[in-house]
Amino acid sequence: MPRRRVLLAAATALLSALGFARCSSPERANVEKGQHALGQGRFQEAIAHYQEAILDAPRSSDAARALYEIGLIHYYRIRDLSAARATFRKLSTDYPDSRPAREARFMLARLYAEDLDAADKALEEYHALLESSESRSEEKAIRLAMAECQYQAGRLEHAAVAYRQIVDGYPYDESSGAAYLKLAHIERLLGRAPESVTIFDRLLELSPTADVRRAAFFGSAEALSQLGLGDRAKGYLERAVEEFPGDSEAKGRLSELSSRSRSEELLQAEAGLPENLERRVRWSRTKKPPSSDGPPRFR
Repeated sequence: MPRRRVLLAAATALLSALGFARCSSPERANVEKGQHALGQGRFQEAIAHYQEAILDAPRSSDAARALYEIGLIHYYRIRDLSAARATFRKLSTDYPDSRPAREARFMLARLYAEDLDAADKALEEYHALLESSESRSEEKAIRLAMAECQYQAGRLEHAAVAYRQIVDGYPYDESSGAAYLKLAHIERLLGRAPESVTIFDRLLELSPTADVRRAAFFGSAEALSQLGLGDRAKGYLERAVEEFPGDSEAKGRLSELSSRSRSEELLQAEAGLPENLERRVRWSRTKKPPSSDGPPRFR
């Protein structure tokens, strides 16, 4: 029994020593110093510590993470896009199988799409990520980013196809609402207002989220107004007011549409007057009143 206790104590001491050695390794220490400097806003100092971590153990997971952190500093903090792009590219080349490398490809795609106005290069990165996606949820997130990339590039038909793949190909979840709303918006921009309303109706059947439902009510009303179907548009706004009684915008939209509808009805009514009645109205407006000197005299 005493011997087993001695062996257990020795094993515990050895594991503690190994754990301590790992935590106090030069690359880990430099990563921690980099994180501390970053938290203090000392960006160049943080980069220097991360670079030291890479030199200490160039093939380690700490080195890959350190290089990714350097890329983020260039992108978000210093806003040196050229350095950020080079860093993310180096990471995806030197550590292709690491998790930071995958995150770097996402950042590259974002940089190309949002900052460099290079949609095609962004889509190349997204396609590479899509081919190696690790789950259906990640695959959906990549497709959402690709669809938004097409939309921001002004390629509305391509964007519509991409969003259609999402709403038809994946079960509805929290991220689906934005795809439905954007697809309906694009269909309306492309002059397909009836299809836009159909998408909004489908979304209202699926989504319990207040903001999504509110946007769907408003979008349907706008599309139907565009088609000249004021009464149907009014019905969607009335549903919005009923579902969100404290929503001043819904009430304002309904009031504005109702006033516009009344004005249009008056114009249509006046335009539809019989010709002889219209002449009477015009004559009565231009006819001079009788003289006040008494009844007219005839010779």
